Amino acid sequence: MCDLASAGPCFNPSMMLAGRRIPTQRMPWLAPGAVLRRLAEMRAAGGHRAAEMLLDAIGANRAPHEVAAILEALSEAGDTPDADRVLTTACRRPSTEVAAMLAALPPARRATFLTHARDASQVVAVTALLDPADSDALLDAAVARPARADSEVPSPARPAEADDVRGWPACTAGLVTALREAGRGEQARQLAGRVAAGCRDVPEFLELIGAIPVDDVLATVAARRAPDEVAAIAAHLETSGAEAAGLLARAVLAEGAATIAAVLARLDETGQAAALRRILQRLAATPAGVVVQVMAELVRADRRALSRAVATAVPAGAQWPARVLIDQVVASPAHAARLAGLADPGRFAAELVAEPAGVVAAVLTRACAAGAGAVVDAILDELARGTGTVKWIARLWHLDPEPAASAGHRPDLVDRFLGLVVQHRSPRQVADLIRELDTGDGGPIAARIVRLLLDDPGRRWARPYVGHLLGDSPRAADLCGDWTGDRTTLARAAAVDELRRLLPEPDPADGWQPTLTLRPDERPLWLIRLGDLEAGSLIGLSDRGVHCHSAPRPPGPQSPREFHVDYEQFAQLTFAFAEDAQRIRIGKEDSFYYWAAGNAADAEARAVTALLNQVAAAVRAICAVRLDEPLGPSASGWFTAAGV
Repeated sequence: MCDLASAGPCFNPSMMLAGRRIPTQRMPWLAPGAVLRRLAEMRAAGGHRAAEMLLDAIGANRAPHEVAAILEALSEAGDTPDADRVLTTACRRPSTEVAAMLAALPPARRATFLTHARDASQVVAVTALLDPADSDALLDAAVARPARADSEVPSPARPAEADDVRGWPACTAGLVTALREAGRGEQARQLAGRVAAGCRDVPEFLELIGAIPVDDVLATVAARRAPDEVAAIAAHLETSGAEAAGLLARAVLAEGAATIAAVLARLDETGQAAALRRILQRLAATPAGVVVQVMAELVRADRRALSRAVATAVPAGAQWPARVLIDQVVASPAHAARLAGLADPGRFAAELVAEPAGVVAAVLTRACAAGAGAVVDAILDELARGTGTVKWIARLWHLDPEPAASAGHRPDLVDRFLGLVVQHRSPRQVADLIRELDTGDGGPIAARIVRLLLDDPGRRWARPYVGHLLGDSPRAADLCGDWTGDRTTLARAAAVDELRRLLPEPDPADGWQPTLTLRPDERPLWLIRLGDLEAGSLIGLSDRGVHCHSAPRPPGPQSPREFHVDYEQFAQLTFAFAEDAQRIRIGKEDSFYYWAAGNAADAEARAVTALLNQVAAAVRAICAVRLDEPLGPSASGWFTAAGV
């Protein structure tokens, strides 16, 4: 018989398991520290075999929490071989006891079970007995990609291949299969998804789907890989199973327009016609808004030919994004009719001018042919706001009309463009542009700008400023006339011009009858009477200003007064008829004075008030011109779609 005190329990052949004798006699409980001391004493006495038998007995017979306590003590002591021996033996026990042992271990120690488990089925059985959080954590550890250590022992449950060695996906697939066989399908799906997400390249992913069937989870993970990898996986599935290929196509469509476009582009580049066709067929069944967004992404990626192929899936009434519409209009004049119905031509034009000049010119030509005047105006307006004015003048000058345009003729885009250029530039910038054109080969265009300023009534009071800024240019005289640069002179001219437009031409006269005071070199023009000299106003309009003799209606405390207002002062004045007091109120900021209307009819007094306000508006237009501020739209409305 053996010495129990020194050698531990005896064994018989019936106690053999897988080549190792497992003691079945339950020994008295020893605290973990005492076990470590006993092992040390045995080995010090040469009882190495007895020490191994003691470890086997602990793993096979001790209560699960006692095994866990001894494993923890061995690990803390750094005695990994002894801990491995105990754990290997413990893993041969029923799953309920293994699960109880793991539950008693600290979470950080539980993953060691995976390298000692008999097979994937045992891992599945044990995790089914743990709390859900502990179960998920252990399964995640089971499929985690390990960094191989020299001391690590591979197991069927947790592979230990190095990162650069194939086999990890297929090995983890065994655990997924075991979960499915155990009726834990949803957990198997989620675990497969995590394994798939950990695949570092296409070969690893293909190895995984070669071991387990593709489902919607794996398809979703595949669709979220880089576009070139998605394309490679799609091409592989076309040869291995239509159902799996369909799942991947559906998953790609669920990822949104950017992903769809990138995958389509990659399939097109690599010549994967079958996979490309499958996704396009499914894309045709999606809402039109998704399709046009895919087209927009393809255009943005400069895959215009592919975008046009996708266009066949778009219903006729769908609204296309600007980038898509631009590409379609360039590709075929049949799409130009859509330009006439754009809800926001300005936004469309803003995106168009970011395209190459040739694309802009093509769309502009077809917009003219389609009669999309609002779009033409918006495009020209965007071009006029930007740089490269001289370049665009040359392009528009040589732009051919679209054959389908009215009788083969197009509107004069150059004049419309020049009108907008002037609108968005200050007098100083207009003068600089004329000078630049004259210096180069743009003399005819410079002449057209000058003619535009001369012919457009809305620019009458801006052109003298431009002419004055041209200095000694031969074109300055045409624009300035006899103006010397004095703003007062220009204000007087504007006032008289407005009066001539509204009143009959006055007869030549040396003075007014009745008499109103005139200054030296002042020429009388019109005389207007409101009421009579005893109660009313006598208003004289000269070439320099307005004279008024105002007599309030008696009885009144005021005596007749004389007023003189120069035209240049009209910019700060407002005129209003006060019907209750029968007088015209003249306001300047916070001060007022009045001209009597006497017994004049209200309509007559109102007409005079309106006349004075129109003169004031003309003078204000002169004063509003700033040399370094944009001139703004022409008051005449020339060179717009409505004016062509």
